[in-house]
Amino acid sequence: MKSAWVRPIGLLLLSAALILGLESAYAGTEVRRIASKVVDLGKVHKLYMVHGLATVIILPESISAVIPGNSVTLKIERKEPENLLALRLVGAHVPATNLIILSGKNRLVFDVIPNTKMHQDTLEVVGMYGAAGAESDDLKLIYSGNL
Repeated sequence: MKSAWVRPIGLLLLSAALILGLESAYAGTEVRRIASKVVDLGKVHKLYMVHGLATVIILPESISAVIPGNSVTLKIERKEPENLLALRLVGAHVPATNLIILSGKNRLVFDVIPNTKMHQDTLEVVGMYGAAGAESDDLKLIYSGNL
């Protein structure tokens, strides 16, 4: 009698463990289609796009320059107001590329990741902090005051 209950309960516990394991494995891969975030200027940010869908990036300041890694596969449209940028993938099977946006004295770097499941419709940058890191660890600060 005992063995009749052990097998179904064991299968149920094993199924629950597998489901929870799969959910935790994919927990970090979900992106918000509409998001506002504060970005670190010293990091590269991922931007997920699906062919056939537009993505809009909104910055706090006007955009002074946009430099795509591959201008053939990433269509860029400057829009009004001057702090808005529209992006579209040209082609269903395109390689990943990068995108550099200059805004005021800030430089934002994105890795554009084409895929079929995750897409970001709107990314609004509400704040920025940090800066690009120094290449050498032996740099010394000589003077930090006003001249």
